[in-house]
Amino acid sequence: MTLPTIATHTSRKLRNLYFTTWGRPWPEPDSYLAVLWLESRATNNALTTRRPPPAVWDDTLTLMRESHEFTPAPSGEFLQ
Repeated sequence: MTLPTIATHTSRKLRNLYFTTWGRPWPEPDSYLAVLWLESRATNNALTTRRPPPAVWDDTLTLMRESHEFTPAPSGEFLQ
């Protein structure tokens, strides 16, 4: 069984969106990010589109956040 892959520019864009939105780097490998990306594309019926609609990017970002919970720190900041 082969692991799903994700294009380098897609991975970079998703990681940048995650960092911009949540102020921390995405800690998981690209293989897991590819699973979330493909799940979002399937949910939005965009598996065969060359340029996925904005909803795919938004849904993937949501899945990334849901897959990685933050723990509140005593200072009011959030820790991984």
